[in-house]
Amino acid sequence: MAFNGHLTGYRKGTLCLSRICVAGYGRDEANEGARLNGFSPQYDPYSPYYLGNSPTYNWQDALLNKNALTQNYSIKVSGASDAANYFLSLGYVDQESTIKGDDLRRYNLTSNVNADIGNLFSIGITYRAAYQIADNEGSADVVGSAVVPPWQPIYESK
Repeated sequence: MAFNGHLTGYRKGTLCLSRICVAGYGRDEANEGARLNGFSPQYDPYSPYYLGNSPTYNWQDALLNKNALTQNYSIKVSGASDAANYFLSLGYVDQESTIKGDDLRRYNLTSNVNADIGNLFSIGITYRAAYQIADNEGSADVVGSAVVPPWQPIYESK
């Protein structure tokens, strides 16, 4: 019988794409016709509706798990006689993703029994099963978070 349990380690969520600041949505041109061509007043630095003075939010920081932990545990039992042998293993993995909400938990089972039938034949059976739970909330889009308007709040205010 053997038991193994260990923390595989931490993974860091460090992907950081360049964000567009509010000023990047508009154009600072002296010529009013060129400045307003194709831009709504929210992006125009000279408009009273300009969003450049609004608070900004970093969506990537809200989505990344800076210290994603991975844990792995297993227990194994085996034995043998002159005519037969067996093996049984149970395992559990808990893996946090570097993106919040995309965690994985997996349970697995492996069993094996072999037996000799006389001197000419042997018979055996192996069974493997796995069950996993993947938390894919679907809201963690790091690439999309780089282009979200920076004044858009991450959480709805109450």
